[in-house]
Amino acid sequence: MSGRVRLGLSLPNRGVVFGAADPAQLVAMAEIADRSEVFDAVFTGDSLIAKPRIDAIVFLATVAGRTRRVLLGTSCLASFIFRHPIVLANQWAALDRMSDGRAYLVACMGGGPHTKSGHRSPSGARWEVEFAAMGVAMEERAGRLVEGIEILRALWRGEPVTHEGRYYRFADVTLTVTPVQDPCPIAIASNPQAPYADEAIVARALRRVARLGDGWQVEMSTPEEFATRWRRIRAYAAERGRVPGPTTAMVHFYVNINASPQAAFDEARRFYETYHAGTFPEEYLRWRLVTGTPDEVAERIGRFIDAGCNLPLIRFASYDPMGQLRRALASLMPALRAHADHARA
Repeated sequence: MSGRVRLGLSLPNRGVVFGAADPAQLVAMAEIADRSEVFDAVFTGDSLIAKPRIDAIVFLATVAGRTRRVLLGTSCLASFIFRHPIVLANQWAALDRMSDGRAYLVACMGGGPHTKSGHRSPSGARWEVEFAAMGVAMEERAGRLVEGIEILRALWRGEPVTHEGRYYRFADVTLTVTPVQDPCPIAIASNPQAPYADEAIVARALRRVARLGDGWQVEMSTPEEFATRWRRIRAYAAERGRVPGPTTAMVHFYVNINASPQAAFDEARRFYETYHAGTFPEEYLRWRLVTGTPDEVAERIGRFIDAGCNLPLIRFASYDPMGQLRRALASLMPALRAHADHARA
């Protein structure tokens, strides 16, 4: 393997609505990450109504003014399909300008797990309310994602754009504020899982990333599944003549570090179930949450780095995120940095 692994901090901007953090604390965490020698990126989540929080773009713009080095991204921009592409293109170009070329957009379709064949998501997130309020049908998600990405990239060239699509139509639009980065990266978050997705759905999702994405972001699967799907994406991109194709592979982890593994799991569970407005089986949470001693957490994340993840994103599933950050900087992050450097040597 080659290329340096970057390590990212994912800040829980939804935590401010249920007392897990406050805005000033999250910005301070971003500043600490920026000054550190181990964090290379600061990301934050996004949702409008289903899982409300501080707006991701507003938050990242604030962080842009308080940092100088770290990449600034979304994990992920679930409202992408609700934001008009002209407005979003202008906002994101401004963020890239304000951060001197550090913006990294990760788009996704939103909606979360849906029902299929009698299976129901345990999440209490109000997706149906969000889609109804925004006047968007669930079935439009993929089409709006694709069309939106194509429009952003066209507008960011700074030339007149006329677009006649299924969802958006406009003529002779030129953005005079364009990103510093050329091209400005757009990754796609997508990792359909059984029982909600069959192989045909999985293949379409991975081919979409291969065709349009500069990177790929997922919630945590197994290292083996992650490696297999990442290889498929790169192979699909090569088939289309996209070289190098998507280059950034991100996995989003919910982490809690504690000398007591049970205490780490218990707090992470309480945080995760509040964050996602639902209750989840313990078997799922033991898989989904990365908890325990620094060595245990480093070992689990390290397996994904070995599988090809080159930008792990760590969100602290804790009601004391600053304490977790200090603990991670003292123990977890140096171990991850050493593991990543050895893996890519």
